[in-house]
Formats: sequence, structure tokens, C-alpha cells
Amino acid sequence: MIPIMRLSSPSRSARLAAATALLAIAGMLGLVGCGGDTAASAGTGPRIVVTTAPLGALVRDVVGDRAQVDVLIPANLDPHDFQPSAKDAQRLADADLVVVSGAGLEGGMQQSIDQARQDGTPVFDASAHVRLRTLDEHDHEGEEEGDHGHDHGAEDPHYWLDPVLMGDVAVALAPALKEHAGLDVTARARAVRARMGDLVAQMDGMIAAVPQADRVLVTGHDSLGYLADRFHLTVVGAVIPSLSTQAEPSAAQVADVVATIRRTHAPAIFTEVSTPKAVVD
Repeated sequence: MIPIMRLSSPSRSARLAAATALLAIAGMLGLVGCGGDTAASAGTGPRIVVTTAPLGALVRDVVGDRAQVDVLIPANLDPHDFQPSAKDAQRLADADLVVVSGAGLEGGMQQSIDQARQDGTPVFDASAHVRLRTLDEHDHEGEEEGDHGHDHGAEDPHYWLDPVLMGDVAVALAPALKEHAGLDVTARARAVRARMGDLVAQMDGMIAAVPQADRVLVTGHDSLGYLADRFHLTVVGAVIPSLSTQAEPSAAQVADVVATIRRTHAPAIFTEVSTPKAVVD
């Protein structure tokens, strides 16, 4: 993510420190937009195909070198509008197990995923094993009553930003790996969940150093809700007020975000590769 500094507070150095701390937290979770590293693992054995990079990292941790793990969506591409190639569709069809993020995140890949499932490829939908949050009328502080520019009531697919939920996914994945890939990784999955708990404790310590007034986030789109919920941060606005980057902000919505930044003195804008640069500027 790219920090766009908007330091309008008299205490510039303090707010810069707050923004830096929040960026460090984002880095710990591997927040590079919605993308990330897509290199195939060096393992042998069953082939596990994963749609997104955050899930790919989790699957690699769970299986170790006992399986090949391929991630379909390349680094720095937006999964909301990624369109698979014929080669990608074949990789889905040839997999021993496909692991998808679900909750609508894959967007343009859904038809290929559905086709692979219909052709007999087992598909593990990670979103079915977590409690999904929904975007409601109170997700953005200061939102005008009656504003219908947001995806109110829609399920938020960005759950990988909560380490606790990712730990739950790891444990839920283990039986699917045993059934479809012949891998007994229960112990490794539980160890991954334990490490996620350690990560939460580490991040809590980092956030404790950020003044309460600076624990505010302005995001590229509505992507950091799980992070905010887990670590008691406040999302005050989004450049694209939608759970999908395919939406386009109106002039009124951009004006609302500018006013929110001025009112809250938010120390940074956390943008993504798909956030329109002109709007952020």
C-alpha cells in the first residue's frame, strides 16, 4: 500500500510516527493492495491451486513442502476484476484441490471456478469458514444519513486482514487437504493458528504506541474493516466507498472524504494499486 501523507495537524512529527506505525502493521499482514507474491512453491506431490496471494501464503504454511502450491492472481493485480486466461482455467481443472477466497472477491474468475467444480475438481471456499462482516450504515464515521453510495449490507470479502480468522481458515482447511490431497496436516494447521494468535499480540503492542486520536484509517476502498474491527481502529472514509474497486466515486463522495480527512486529521491514506491516482491526489 502507498501512504499518501496528509499531515495537517500541528503535531506533524507525532502524526508521521502514527502513520508509520500503521504502515508497519499493514506490512506485517502483507497488504500490497489485494495482491502479493504468486510464485509456485517448491514442494512436490499434490497440486493445490489458490486464487489469491494471502490465501496462498497461508496454504504454503499449512502444507510445507508436501504439496505444490500455485497462486493464480499475479502480484499487484486486483482480484476484484482479474480475468483468468485459458491456461489459468486449465490449472484450475488439473488441481487436486482449489482454494478460493470466496464472498465474491474473485469476481471475473467465478465462472472458471464454477466450471472446474462442475467438472469434478474439489473447491474449498475459505469464506464459508469465517464469520463475514457486512458493510452497514455506521462503517464510516461521519457518513451522511441517507447516503446510498456504499455497499450497505454486502458481505466483506477482505477477511484475511484479521489474523484470527485466517487461523480459523487454516484449521478448517486441514480436513479438505486430507480428503482431497491425502495430506495429514492437522498439527501444522493448529501451529499456524497459534502463530496467528502471537501475531495479534504483537500487533496489539504496536498499536498501543499510536495515540488514540490517530487510530483512524482512510482507505483506497472499503478493504480494512476486519483490521479495524480486530484492532479497535476506526475507518473514517474510503476513496472508493465500496467493497469492490470496480465502483467509481462521485464528486460528492470525494468531497466527503476530503472533508473527513480535514476534520479527523487522518495521518495517511492507505491506497491500493487500483485506487485512482487522480482522485487520491
